[in-house]
Amino acid sequence: MALLAALIPRFASATPTRAALRIDISIARSLVEHCPTEDGLRQRLGARLGYLPDEGPDAATARVTIDRVGNRLVGTLHIERTTSTRRTVLEAEDGECASLYDAVALALALAIDPLGNSFGK
Repeated sequence: MALLAALIPRFASATPTRAALRIDISIARSLVEHCPTEDGLRQRLGARLGYLPDEGPDAATARVTIDRVGNRLVGTLHIERTTSTRRTVLEAEDGECASLYDAVALALALAIDPLGNSFGK
């Protein structure tokens, strides 16, 4: 019991860590008028994490491409870390930009902070 009492203050005062991420976003010209902007995607990511990621020296790099392929919208994410690279492809019905952007923001948030260490809401 004494051990538990000793640990509680330590965890309660833990400082949240912020994941670092450089983001390069490319949106197809044909979607610019119909879909949110790059800032819209960054805002969705910030809402997921509770902050906008820094671009520090240890930052992972994410390349996001949003395009139309046939009658589908496709979001492709390439996330590069010093130790690994991950590629994720997300799709939505044509005209469902908001849904695709929400899914891309969630995938980015989980990729850079899978355990929610940022304490973001």
